[in-house]
Amino acid sequence: MRELRPLAAADAETGASDQCKEVERLQMELSMLSKERVDLLAHIRESGAETSQRDQLSNSSHEVEQLREKLSALEVKMHNVSNHIHGQLHATFDYDEICQAKLDAFRLRYKEALDEIDFMNKKFEAASSKLKDQLASSGLEILNLKKQLAFSRGP
Repeated sequence: MRELRPLAAADAETGASDQCKEVERLQMELSMLSKERVDLLAHIRESGAETSQRDQLSNSSHEVEQLREKLSALEVKMHNVSNHIHGQLHATFDYDEICQAKLDAFRLRYKEALDEIDFMNKKFEAASSKLKDQLASSGLEILNLKKQLAFSRGP
């Protein structure tokens, strides 16, 4: 068993040196894995940022599409309202033209009626004046006839 011990001691020395090499190798591997981990985390952050940017871009394009649809709907609504207002305006102008024509007709009839009243008033004034003159003349003639009658009867 003695021979085994030196062998074990030699193995222990060799084992210790192997263990040191193994520890160094494991430390280097740990260092490389840590570096790779840091690189992967950085890559994940970049990918996350890119994904976030892609998500934001996707959300933005979705919002743009919704706004485009709203704008289109508003344009259609505005066009419909414009057509409705134009139709009402056209109807109002037609009604205004009809009312203007009726107003012109009433104005013409009123003017004709006033002209006729003025004409009739002038004729009435002329006839009235003529009758007054005839009445005055007849009154004077009657008065003269009464005087003549009284003079011919004598006192």
